[in-house]
Formats: sequence, structure tokens, C-alpha cells
Amino acid sequence: MSQWLKEKLGWIGLVVTVLIGFFPGWFAKIGQEIKNAIVEYWLQLSIAVIIALLVAIYLRVVHRE
Repeated sequence: MSQWLKEKLGWIGLVVTVLIGFFPGWFAKIGQEIKNAIVEYWLQLSIAVIIALLVAIYLRVVHRE
């Protein structure tokens, strides 16, 4: 899956760029909603990121042994 994504990344970027060019208001609305969610839930998001990083570190240590 990762190799497929690497091969198609240029086309995916091109499609997203064209969509943003044709529908700027739609993407601005999505960006505004993301900003509002981050402002409203910054503490929960910070805790989730910390937990995800701790899990990633734990899994890396466990798989190394």
C-alpha cells in the first residue's frame, strides 16, 4: 500500500490542487471548521497526541527486544 501511495502521490497532489482551484470557498469552509475544532478541543487533542506518541515509543521499544 505504501509503494502504491508513493507512486500516485504526484497525481493525488495535482487533483487536490485542481479541486482547491475550482472550489476555494468549499476548502476555506473546511479549513475554518478544522480551525474551530482545534480551538475548541485543543486540550483533548494535545492529550491524544501525547498518548499516541507514548504508544508509538512503547511499541518501538517492545519490537526492538
